[in-house]
Amino acid sequence: MNEPGVGSADAAEATPADAAPAAAAGAAPASADAASAVPAGAAAGSAASADTAATDAVSAAPAGAPASADAASAASAGASAGPVVVLVGPPGSGKSTVAELLAAKLGAVHRDTDTDVETGAGKPISDIFVDSGEPVFRELERAAIVAALKADGVVLSLGGGAILDADTRADLAGHTVVFLDVSVGEAAKRVGLGVARPLLLGNVRTQLKNLMDARRPLYAEVAKHTVTTDGRTPEEIANEIVEHLG
Repeated sequence: MNEPGVGSADAAEATPADAAPAAAAGAAPASADAASAVPAGAAAGSAASADTAATDAVSAAPAGAPASADAASAASAGASAGPVVVLVGPPGSGKSTVAELLAAKLGAVHRDTDTDVETGAGKPISDIFVDSGEPVFRELERAAIVAALKADGVVLSLGGGAILDADTRADLAGHTVVFLDVSVGEAAKRVGLGVARPLLLGNVRTQLKNLMDARRPLYAEVAKHTVTTDGRTPEEIANEIVEHLG
């Protein structure tokens, strides 16, 4: 899930920590073809894992509505329950690093869905790709997102490919989403050659360009704010997001 930081698995293409310093390079790419064969029974197993992840990760919603004469305000407050802000963006955009700083500034907890998936599965996302394939990972990721969007008051960072799911994009419509944009060149420098990036096999720069060209319209679709991260520190980026949150 570099500096400003690289997302954990980032749709299984980013490293679990998503947080190397600005000049740091990641480790070498894993095989993108690792997501090919899904073992028999994997779908059933993944569904069970997804259900468990969703159940375990859900945070309790606030009990009761405020006893206020202003019913409209109360309804509005109830509708806004969930993360304070959700960060999306490609590998190398700095989601996890910036989210950690942002959470500290807001007095909130940082939650990352790639980390949730890895915790629930008991293995790195790169291993999920190798052992079970990308479709199984996406099922687990979707369950983790559904649970995380119910968690009140967190700063949430999503994997780079999370927005590929139409249901996830629909769910994000009710939340404050910030798209951390980054150029291909800058992202390639931050990502480096990451062994935990099964979708970045071969020429990292080319693979990043392909991913970003395909996904940028989807990031823009779900975002209420877009923040450019090139040539900026995580601190500067976090401060701009605080300003957007008002």
